[in-house]
Amino acid sequence: MQGTRELLKKLPDQLPPELLERIEKSEVLPVPLEEFPFEPVTSAMLERPKQILDVVWNHRWEYDKGPKLLLCLAQAILTQRLPIRLHVVGQQFRSSPAEFEKIATLLEQHAADLAIDQGSFGFVEKRERYISLLKRCEVVLSTALHDFQGLAIQEACTLGCTPLVPDALVYPEYIDSKFLYTFNKGINESSEDEANCAEILKQLEIWQTMLANNIALPRVTLDDFSQKALRPKYAELLERLFRAEKK
Repeated sequence: MQGTRELLKKLPDQLPPELLERIEKSEVLPVPLEEFPFEPVTSAMLERPKQILDVVWNHRWEYDKGPKLLLCLAQAILTQRLPIRLHVVGQQFRSSPAEFEKIATLLEQHAADLAIDQGSFGFVEKRERYISLLKRCEVVLSTALHDFQGLAIQEACTLGCTPLVPDALVYPEYIDSKFLYTFNKGINESSEDEANCAEILKQLEIWQTMLANNIALPRVTLDDFSQKALRPKYAELLERLFRAEKK
């Protein structure tokens, strides 16, 4: 809000002074998350070590979701022959960033080099298949430059994924610092991507080692975003608005 005040002072047009007051008095409710039955990690799940860490990147295929950083990560995974299977899924549009074609080639080569099944790539048409994919993955990754609530990350978390997200945007508001990577910003975009890529890989390698040693990865709980928690708040707000409208 302070940034908004400073911006409005610089604009030539005079806006109503009560505009910001109305915004400050507004009430913000999150988008409720679909509720899935929680599946705790059991000893039976950890009987056999899993060597390959499955990581899902599930965002719109647009520039504000950080495809350049994702490309840098795919290149590093291939070059270093890391035991990581990267799934890149999400909604595509008529013109998607060129980085995705390069990422597809790199991930295909990586799977061939390690003789493992290739990760999912592209838009998952059926929601049941998408939910199944999230349940199979250990980590959900964000490289976003812009996000609102981060619904794709939140949904994956409710299905058991461990988040790895920038220490920026909305994420620090509801995700503990141990799941955040330092997001470097500077003048040199290429250097930024390399630094951020190194931060991501450092944490992924720690979690891959844990997985290979039958140690469960940490999880987050997002109970405050559940339909159960938010339904009464929405009902109370709508009732208030209805009463005010009738006056």
